[in-house]
Amino acid sequence: MPRVEPPRPATVELRHQTVAAGLPLWRLGSVRRPAGVFRDDILDVDDDGRLGGRFDPTKECPYPYSYVALDPVTPLAESILRDAPYQAGGRLLPRSKYAHKVMMCLEASRSLTLIRLIDAEDLAAARTDTWLVHAESPDYPLTRRWAHWFRDCSPRADGMIWPSKRHPGGHVALLFGDPDRCGSVVGPSPFGTRMLGSEDGERWLRGLLAPLLTFLAPDDDGIDRGPTGLG
Repeated sequence: MPRVEPPRPATVELRHQTVAAGLPLWRLGSVRRPAGVFRDDILDVDDDGRLGGRFDPTKECPYPYSYVALDPVTPLAESILRDAPYQAGGRLLPRSKYAHKVMMCLEASRSLTLIRLIDAEDLAAARTDTWLVHAESPDYPLTRRWAHWFRDCSPRADGMIWPSKRHPGGHVALLFGDPDRCGSVVGPSPFGTRMLGSEDGERWLRGLLAPLLTFLAPDDDGIDRGPTGLG
């Protein structure tokens, strides 16, 4: 599909998916910036899509938001694993990629209704195709305008859900933190948070990454090789 603007001012009937109350929602944050439930900062500077995520708010359409996943591996794949290369025996993850990260588990006190952008029928209902969920960061200023249009089309939706680009089978969601959406019903789960750089965090991380033939490097060269964030 070519790069086109959403068909405003028209509205369409989008497809939705329900996420049950109490289902774990996983978010990766930073020790340097504590991972709250929602954030409300605008990372789009001079329309530069390299800052922030695929469906971020903008100055023209501000809203509290939170990127989460339905499993703990997906946010790792979308963030700290995205530039880690494989060798014959697997891949090594330097400590600098995860030591400053915190995994946070959230849950909702009621079921959530999310705009569904997963299969061809979902995308057709949204008048788009896989471009929207596969586009790279230079197109994020445009994909954000699509998200804002979706909010107009489905004013009671709690967020959006789409397939993970870097963890096949996983799903990423953006939660709208408006008080009249899900801002008042999503909070920390009993799991709480886990600092990945701690001894317990590294043990947990090893277990998650082993099926992906990914191992924590015994030595770290101190180089951070890539961006962070969902998208």
